[in-house]
Amino acid sequence: MNIIINGRAIVVSGRPTVLEAARANGFAIPSLCEHRALLPYGACRICLVEIKGRRGYAPSCSTFVEEGIEVVTESPALAALRRGVLELILAEHPNACLICTEKTSCDEFKSTIRKTGEVTGCVQCPVNGRCELQRVVDMVGVERVPYPARRREGEVLRADPFIDRDNSLCILCGRCVRVCGEVRGASVLTFIARGSETVVGTALGRTMLDSGCQFCGACVDVCPTGSLVERAARPEPRPDKTTRAICPLCSLGCTLDVHSHAGRLLYTVPSEHGPVNKGQGCVKGRFALRAALTGGRRILRPHIRKDGELVPASWEEALYHAAERLKTVPGRASAYVVSAQSPLEEMYLMGKWGAAVGAGACSVASPSSPTDALDKAGVPLDFRLDEIAAARTIVLLGADPAVSHPLVWLEIWKALNGGARLLSVGNLPQSAGRHIDRELRPTPGYEASVLVDIIRVLLGSGIPDAVHNRPGFETFQRSLEGTGARPDPALSSDEIAAFARELTFGAPTVFLVGRDFFVPAAGPETTAAVLDLALAAQARLISPAVSSNGRGWLNIRRIFETEEKPPAEIVKGIRSGAFRALYLAGRAFDLAGARPDVFIGQGPLWNEALLQADIVFPSCTVLETPGSFINAEGRLQSWNETLPPPGESKPGWWITAALARELELQGFRFDSPEDVAAEIRARFAGPVEPAEAPSIRPAQSFLPLPPFGLPMGTDADHPFLLKVSPSPDLYRGHNLAEEIPGLRKIRRTHAVWLNPDDAADAGVRDGDAVLLATAISEIRAEARIHPSIPRRVLRMSARESLSVGVEPARLAKVS
Repeated sequence: MNIIINGRAIVVSGRPTVLEAARANGFAIPSLCEHRALLPYGACRICLVEIKGRRGYAPSCSTFVEEGIEVVTESPALAALRRGVLELILAEHPNACLICTEKTSCDEFKSTIRKTGEVTGCVQCPVNGRCELQRVVDMVGVERVPYPARRREGEVLRADPFIDRDNSLCILCGRCVRVCGEVRGASVLTFIARGSETVVGTALGRTMLDSGCQFCGACVDVCPTGSLVERAARPEPRPDKTTRAICPLCSLGCTLDVHSHAGRLLYTVPSEHGPVNKGQGCVKGRFALRAALTGGRRILRPHIRKDGELVPASWEEALYHAAERLKTVPGRASAYVVSAQSPLEEMYLMGKWGAAVGAGACSVASPSSPTDALDKAGVPLDFRLDEIAAARTIVLLGADPAVSHPLVWLEIWKALNGGARLLSVGNLPQSAGRHIDRELRPTPGYEASVLVDIIRVLLGSGIPDAVHNRPGFETFQRSLEGTGARPDPALSSDEIAAFARELTFGAPTVFLVGRDFFVPAAGPETTAAVLDLALAAQARLISPAVSSNGRGWLNIRRIFETEEKPPAEIVKGIRSGAFRALYLAGRAFDLAGARPDVFIGQGPLWNEALLQADIVFPSCTVLETPGSFINAEGRLQSWNETLPPPGESKPGWWITAALARELELQGFRFDSPEDVAAEIRARFAGPVEPAEAPSIRPAQSFLPLPPFGLPMGTDADHPFLLKVSPSPDLYRGHNLAEEIPGLRKIRRTHAVWLNPDDAADAGVRDGDAVLLATAISEIRAEARIHPSIPRRVLRMSARESLSVGVEPARLAKVS
C-alpha cells in the first residue's frame, strides 16, 4: 500500500499498524503500552497521531494503515497533547528525578542507593537507565508536573520467589497482564479495583505462586518501569557487557542475552532474536541460571588424591598423574560417561578418546528419556515447534510441558486459542489442567496397557487404508492379541472408549511424549505402545529431548562403535572388576559404594561423585567457552565465549585432548573448538536445521508389541504405589530445585501428592507432614492433595535420596 507520513511517500507491505510503519521508516513515535509481542491495546494514548480527513486523534499502535492515508506524527497540538497525558501519568509515579534539571549530573556511584527497600526516585530504581518511562519523558520533553503527587498505596511485595512487585511505580500500561494471558496462557495477573484505586494484582489477593504462576519472567521483561523487577538483580551495578548464549537447562536451546559487569554474571534475559524462543523463556533460564553456574560449588583448580584427600595441583601434574594411572589399565577395562548437558565438541572428543583407548563401554548420564528409546526404534525425531501450534488435537503422554518445556507449552497455547483440543494420559498433576478437555489417569505400571486398550478401540471402529498399509501393521495386529496386557482396574472401558473417540476430533494430530512413561522400570512395551498408538491415530509423534544436548549425543554415538550402557550397568561392571578405570565427565550418578582402580572426574561443579575421584579436572560451563548444541528440534546452535573462565578451569574439549596427548594418542591436536567442529562435520553430516517445512506426519513403521510383564503390586504392609518421576531441574549432578530456594518453592520438591479420598482415609490435610516408608527407605515430606492423582497412588519428584520408578509404600501422618 502507498501511504504518506509527514509528507513523505512510503510503500508498505502487509497490514501493519501506523506505529509499525512509522518506526520501520525512521519516524519516532513515543509509546508506553505497546509491545511487539502483544496485541494492539491503545491504553496510554502517548502514541496519538493525526490522520488527515479524520476527526480527533488516532492511537497509532492500534490503527492499521490503509491505502492512501496521510499521517502526521509531529505537530504543536500533538506535542501538547502527549505532554498533558504524560503529566497525568507522572502525577502517580515518583517523578522528582524524571524532571530534575540536574539529572544528567548524577554520577554512577549513586546506583548503590538502589539497595533501599523503596523507590522514590530514578537513582534508587533498579532499571535506572533502562526505563522506558525515562526515555519517553525525554522524547516528549516534560519539564514539570503541574499536579499534586499521589503515591499509589501498597508496600513492595516480596512474598513470591524471584520477583519484587512495587505498585507505586506502576503506570497501568497493562503489559504484564496482557503478556501473562495472551502469550503465556496463565492469566495470573489482572487489574484489581476501579478508578484511581486500580492496581495490578492477583485474584483474591493471593501470591503469584498460589495463583499458578510458573515465574517465566515475561511480566518482568515487558514492564516499562521498575514495577516488576528481578529481586537478585536489584542491588547489582549496571551491566557493562551484553552477549548472547544458549541456555543449557533444557533441550530447546533458548537464546539468552547475558548481562555482566567486570566479567561477573548479573542476570540473563530471553533474547528477542532467539530462533527458538523469540523473546520468551522460563524460570530456569530467566532466574535460576546464575545460581546454577556460579557460587561456592565451582571447581577452580585441578585436584589429585593424596593420602586419601583431594588436594590442589597444577595442570601439568594432574594430567601426568591421570595418564600414568590410565596406562596401567587395559583399554577394554575402561569406561567413560558423557554429560548430555555438555557441548558437542566435548562429547565428540570424549567419544574419540574412548575409541582410541578401546574403552569397554560408555554411557550418557541423563535422566530417562523417550527420545533415546524412540531413536532406537527408528522414529524420526526432527520437528519444529510451530508444528504443535498448527495441530487440531494434541495428546500429552506422560508429559507436563508447562513445567518441563515451557516453550512447547506456548505452542500448545497457540493451538488452543485456534480451537484445538487438549487430551492427556498420565498420573501426575497437570500444570495446565484447566485447559485439558479429556484425561485418563492410569495406575502406575499400567500406562502401556491403557495405550493398547485405546488402540483396540480405534481399530475396532474400522481400519483406515492409511493405517492398514503402514509397514509392519500385520505383524503388529497379530501381536496385539498376545500381549498379556492386563486392564487397568482404575479405568472403565467406557472411559477409554470416550477418550479414543476424542482422537478423531480433527487432524492434524500431535502426540507429545514425556519422560513420565519412560522411567527405568518401563520396558520395550512402552515404546511400542506409544509408537503404535500414534500410527493408529495417524498422528505426528514428537518427543522433546530431556537434556540440552541429548540430541547431540544421539548423533555423536553413531560415529564410534563403543558399546553404550546405562549408568547402572557401568556400576555393576566396576563392582565385578570388568571396568577398572572410569572417566566421568557427566553428571553425577550413584556409584553405590563401587570404586574403580582409576577414577578421573571432570566438571564445572563439585558433586558427590567427583568428591570420590582420584583426579579432578575443572571444566568451563557453557557460558565460558564457545560451543554448540543440537536442540530437541534437531537444530544446531552455536555460541561464543560469554564470561571469562574462573580460576584455572578449561573447556572440556581442551581437557580431553590434553589427556589424550599425554597418553600419546594420535589425532588430538586441536587449537580451538572450531577445529573440533570442523572434524565433526567431516566425519558426520549432522543436522543443521530442521527439515524444510515438515508436515504433520506419522512415524514410519508399526512395532510388534512384546509380552507384557505383571505391573508392580501392593501388599498389606505397603498399600500405596509410590511413583517417583525424574526432576526437570538437573544440571551436571545438581538438582536445582533442591538448591535454589525460589525454585524449591515453585516445584514443591519436598511434597508427596495424593488423592483427596486417600488423604481423608489417612486423616491427612493439605500441608501436613507425612512419613513415607518403602522397603529400602523412609522419606519425610509435605502432603499435597490433588484430585488428578489416582486412588492408592503417591507421587513425588526425584530427590537425591530417591530412585526413579515405582515401588510399594505406606504413608503415616507425622504427629
